[in-house]
Amino acid sequence: MHQQLVDSILKNLKGDRSLYFSDFFRALEGDKRSQNSPNIVYAVMKETVPLIPPYLPAAELIDMLFKFVAENGEELQTIMYSREYVTDNSVLHKITNKFIERVATLAIDRYNDGNLDTGEPSKRHYGPPYDNVDFPFADK
Repeated sequence: MHQQLVDSILKNLKGDRSLYFSDFFRALEGDKRSQNSPNIVYAVMKETVPLIPPYLPAAELIDMLFKFVAENGEELQTIMYSREYVTDNSVLHKITNKFIERVATLAIDRYNDGNLDTGEPSKRHYGPPYDNVDFPFADK
């Protein structure tokens, strides 16, 4: 059942993002903690994958996910078994947006500290030597 959900999530991703989350879901599937509340864990990921920055190590993101589910499990479960969720699953966003915020904040903090490899090319600036300040304006 969860594989169908994972497949539907991954089919909408492209390139590096698809590779990152394929590896993430493979690691998540192998984590025994996912067996405790798989419906909640995969529902959270379904709602958050399109917005989560794909830069944190999978193991760390998995740990964050389980911590989030432990802290918000009761509220998530209440919403998931509500009549409103059956007709509009976006009501889960009230809670899942908190997870997105946590992940994004951590990624931004690490990026600002220089501790996050985003795959961006290094930027270098080369300019002319400035030992001859008259060039090319010198009158001869």
